[in-house]
Amino acid sequence: MDKKIIPALVLLFALMLLWPVVDRKWIKPLFPAKVAVPVEALAEGAPGTPAEEAVSAQEAPSAAQPAATVAAPLAPSTATLATQEPAVEPRQRQPEQLVELKSPGMTLTFSSYGAGVQQAILSDYPELNQPDSPPVELHFTNAPALLYQGLNGIAPTEEYTLLQQTPTSLLFQTESPDGLLVTRHIALIDDYELSIVDSFANQSDTTITNTGISIQLGDMNKTSEHTMKGVVDLGVDIFSPGVSIPYHYGAKIDKFFNEQKGADGRIPVTIVTNFPGLLDWVAVKNKYFVQILSPENGGDGCTLYARRDLAEQEEANPYAIVKMQPVAMVSATMQVTDLVLKDQETVTRTYHCYIGPKKYDILKTLGFQQEGVMEFASANVIFRSFNVIMVPVKVTLLWLLNVIHDNVWPHNYGIAIILITILIRIIFWPVTHKSTESMKKMAELQPLIKQLKEKYKNDAQKLQQATMALYKENKVNPMGGCLPMVIQIPVFIALFVVLRNAIELRFAHFLWVTDLSEPENLLAGVLPIPLNILPLIMVVTQFIQQKMTPTSADPQQAKIMQYMPLMFLFFFYTMPSGLVLYWTTNQALMIVQQLYTKKRQAKTA
Repeated sequence: MDKKIIPALVLLFALMLLWPVVDRKWIKPLFPAKVAVPVEALAEGAPGTPAEEAVSAQEAPSAAQPAATVAAPLAPSTATLATQEPAVEPRQRQPEQLVELKSPGMTLTFSSYGAGVQQAILSDYPELNQPDSPPVELHFTNAPALLYQGLNGIAPTEEYTLLQQTPTSLLFQTESPDGLLVTRHIALIDDYELSIVDSFANQSDTTITNTGISIQLGDMNKTSEHTMKGVVDLGVDIFSPGVSIPYHYGAKIDKFFNEQKGADGRIPVTIVTNFPGLLDWVAVKNKYFVQILSPENGGDGCTLYARRDLAEQEEANPYAIVKMQPVAMVSATMQVTDLVLKDQETVTRTYHCYIGPKKYDILKTLGFQQEGVMEFASANVIFRSFNVIMVPVKVTLLWLLNVIHDNVWPHNYGIAIILITILIRIIFWPVTHKSTESMKKMAELQPLIKQLKEKYKNDAQKLQQATMALYKENKVNPMGGCLPMVIQIPVFIALFVVLRNAIELRFAHFLWVTDLSEPENLLAGVLPIPLNILPLIMVVTQFIQQKMTPTSADPQQAKIMQYMPLMFLFFFYTMPSGLVLYWTTNQALMIVQQLYTKKRQAKTA
């Protein structure tokens, strides 16, 4: 390989690994996303936003951009969405009644205060990485899911009467002082999917007009204190008519906080951000679990709520000026169509709500591209053109992981990653073998290239022409040695995204590794830097593979290659163990391939 190409390849590979940071900080601000459909402004004075902060129809931006980011005052972190801007105060009511709906994989707890979901227990998923762990519990006490905000005369936590209960359905009802009768029928239609049918009946003899109505999703909290740098666990996604990829706002939440710094530089603890526009669905998610609200007739906008962690200084002094802390909670509300009911008129609205794991096979069946919450498709203006290749690669890798895990003993995802790596090496064997041969021929040509450099040291153009002629004469492709790395990049990126999002890899064990979706983090809290063994093994295999690879005698190129393993150690040390396992296995297989090639060449010599 030409020594001039090596630094460029190293730079490109480093840029690929650092791209999430570069993209978030410098590229995306230059290319604001656009929506292909008309948008509508949120109604002035919409719940959750002070009236003076509401956006007028003339000033409404696209759904891809926030209409306004409203910094909530520094307040206790227990503030609830339902009580931030209540439409009315609850009337005198009976004690709260809690009822449950159960499916084989989930138990939902509903409250008579608002007829919303207070808790979801996901029985198939352990809360902790321990054999006796209780199941995952999603607590929405601070912001119950499916509560209405903005109904005239009916507070978000208004008392509803439970009229009927079956093992898979509930029927609630309440009425406002001005005669608006609300009947809510909730039914489990699958393990994690709900159907909500709300009927609004005007019992009065006058027209009822109700604007600024929204339905909220429960608050989602971060799943771990140890989040990989550059990876966002919490997020709000929206999907608009006329677009092909959902908008993901997880990486932008930090930006929303920083945009609302006070004059003294203090970052707010909570924020509220409005996104006007027609929507098909809204999702609130953490790393492994998601809520998705999908009205049959769509929605008219979304409001994002977020709260960050408090720094240690703020515990003692609420007005301390600190840098941005990790986002601790996100939630959202979806604005729905205004109600205009003539006397004795009834209107029915239907919603679907998914509360459960980010599992591709399930999400794919929901329609409206709700599997987009997995973020398999890139929304970046530069990389979205590669989605036609990258999305199938990611889906195929996830499918292969599950097929191998489910059908090959000992049913281990670490073994599945190793077998997939072997399969990839077999598929690309002809390419990598040809690349090895090309690198060998390049090494053999180095003395002749050196002579050409001496001969044409004062004429770069003739040197290039003579060098290319030499390559052509000996049937050598100077880029041939780059092919193994180039063909691995899509697989590398795809596996990274799969390991970051797929709940199947959560708490997946392999040898001493207790979670393939996270770094090993051995002796965390004991050593200044947690010990990760797989990256160290990877570096050893890379040193061995590098020594076995034919290279030129050029000292500059040799020096660059010498430091490559250390660069890879830096990049890979905090990456998911499953990804490091893939790369380490790949390096080991390259060593085996090179040993086989050398043995074969020795026999034919």
